[in-house]
Amino acid sequence: MKLFQETKKVFIIGDVHGCLSELIKLLAIIDSKIAPDDEIIFVGDYVDRGPDSKGVVDLLIERQKNHPNKHVFIKGNHEDMLMTGDYWSMNGGAETLKSYGLDPLDFGISREFFKVHCPGPHVGFYKNLKHFYQVGNVVVVHAAIDPWYTLDEQSIHTMIWERQFDKYDGDYKGGFTVVRGHTPVNKVVETRNQIMIDTGCVFGYKMTCLIIDPENPADRSYIEVKSEQPEW
Repeated sequence: MKLFQETKKVFIIGDVHGCLSELIKLLAIIDSKIAPDDEIIFVGDYVDRGPDSKGVVDLLIERQKNHPNKHVFIKGNHEDMLMTGDYWSMNGGAETLKSYGLDPLDFGISREFFKVHCPGPHVGFYKNLKHFYQVGNVVVVHAAIDPWYTLDEQSIHTMIWERQFDKYDGDYKGGFTVVRGHTPVNKVVETRNQIMIDTGCVFGYKMTCLIIDPENPADRSYIEVKSEQPEW
């Protein structure tokens, strides 16, 4: 009988976008496979477009407090819009406001949501999101890492918003592998040192979790849950 885990694994979950039911199913599978020292990392975009953004954040806060495994949460561009109010309601924020019991037609509420109407525990959750997270030879980010700069030199805009590196197929300064979401794809896209795992759950495709050895990124596998949302 194997009594210990020889290699730590990292479970990295793609964009959620308010798809609570699919997230619950995916986490149930993860919890059946995870070992005590493994970590769970989310690439961001927990909210907007899907049916229950508030429920998603409630669940993540509960797991962060009570789950035995370490959870790490990256900031996505949709959390950035939620916190600033800029262009938010027209980019899926209306569905998020509904999940909080608010009227999405009230422009003032959408502009003031984070400062005035957001529940205190959720404010803390959004404020504490990371721009990137490195574990071993793997860097997790929402949108992109600029290959021409070190991690310390990255701009926040690049990490949260940039798409120009979607097809990047080269090396990164530091020799790591980047795992990211942001750009929806209908299946995982792997280039030489980049893995894109936003498989468009909110658009009717799948929610994906990458299981990866942070010291040997070539050792990886995937868990996928079929979307319950209508295809766009």
